[in-house]
Amino acid sequence: MPTPPILLRIDALGLEAFQCHEHAIVRLAAFGEGERHTFAEWLKGRHRKARYRILADLPDESHELETLPRVRGADRRALVSRRLATWYPQPAYAKAETLAVDRQANTEQVLFSGLARPARIEAWIAVLHDAGLAGERLVPASELIAHFLPSDPGLVVSFSRAGMRLTLAEGRRARLSRLVEGFSAETSLQDTEWRAEVDRTLHYASSIQPGRGERIQVVVLAPATVAGDAPPPPGGTSLRHLDPAELGPPLADTPATDSSALLLRWLARAPRRLGWPDSGHGAATHPRRALSFTLGAGLLLFIGGAGMAGLDWKAAQEARERNTALERDIGRLQRERAAVEAGHADLDAPPAQIIHSMRLVTRERSAAVAPLAVLGPMAAILDHSPGLALQTLDWSASPTGDTRQAFAQVKLSLSADTARQPRMDAAGNAALDAFIARLSATGAQDIGLRIGSGGDAHVELLLPLGHTQGPHR
Repeated sequence: MPTPPILLRIDALGLEAFQCHEHAIVRLAAFGEGERHTFAEWLKGRHRKARYRILADLPDESHELETLPRVRGADRRALVSRRLATWYPQPAYAKAETLAVDRQANTEQVLFSGLARPARIEAWIAVLHDAGLAGERLVPASELIAHFLPSDPGLVVSFSRAGMRLTLAEGRRARLSRLVEGFSAETSLQDTEWRAEVDRTLHYASSIQPGRGERIQVVVLAPATVAGDAPPPPGGTSLRHLDPAELGPPLADTPATDSSALLLRWLARAPRRLGWPDSGHGAATHPRRALSFTLGAGLLLFIGGAGMAGLDWKAAQEARERNTALERDIGRLQRERAAVEAGHADLDAPPAQIIHSMRLVTRERSAAVAPLAVLGPMAAILDHSPGLALQTLDWSASPTGDTRQAFAQVKLSLSADTARQPRMDAAGNAALDAFIARLSATGAQDIGLRIGSGGDAHVELLLPLGHTQGPHR
């Protein structure tokens, strides 16, 4: 029977280590916020093959819901990467999930979730990596609550030593999560101050889910006996209590309202889709896999050479020579791999991630329109268009999906120069006709003209970006 994984719970107070057995959860050690060196010494006494799972019980969780255009392949990956970089400083602790697709509008609703301030948890994980270890999974508390409680529980109120967590769950996903550090598991539920935070969260939930705020069920992970005669939530919202002890034995010496034991059991059973893999996990296991592959390849080559030797000595000799050459190649590749890993050891991100980021930056720069590419031709045309005065000028890259990528979409508005030209009208205006003709001479396409109610002319066109000279006289 495999040894249960070591469960590391990280909060604002520090780190606790547990191990989950069939009938009990054993606390192995506890370290304060300034005791990372002590934690490193403790890790030296652990078995090298021990498995680690990490629970993040921090106030840094963030959830953002956006409606994005529905694109596929590399375009979608680039779009999602840009949005993740906007919301979260470290993509390793963030992800995006599609909630719904609107095929008529060609859009999709995407839920972005992650750690807005990962520095605190990264400091503990760095100690784990420095010891040559890595975690299997890093899972935030809200994801465990939303996944393991019954479908669509509503707003879940849970307590731990870190504080009171309020998690809005829908479809086994957390839609928002707040950690109020002023209300820990020691809080008396007969004190109605914690209810004000519940009401505030319900009000915010109604803003992100219009029409549902007053109908969201509130589930409090605490025995009903400790709540006393607390009044029900306002607006007819239902409230029910769920005793954590009914789902499993609690931790020793903890209040009845503490849900830490429940979260740790769920962490031990968490599927792979929850949370994020530890970025150091693959690096820690890869050398062992490479060694196994090398030994297996060598063994197969040896068996093959011995079998051929029994048939033909010359063929066996050739096989041995090929085997020797292959072993030399394997050794050379292993040395090159070790040199590359040593050269990348001090990088802040894996090389693949850096290359991907550089490609995104290059793509963004190539999609930008240089101002002079638009201002140069438009200034030359206006210089040869007396009687017209420029009011506004706006431009952008050609729309996504347009096959004419060398064009910029330009919008401008013109008014009549009253000293030279009468009021602008839709027909018979020689200056405006000459202006349109000069635009066409530059290679502009899809030229549209509209006269506004105030007499200004509004022009839209696709301007070729390669054209930098003005029209000839």
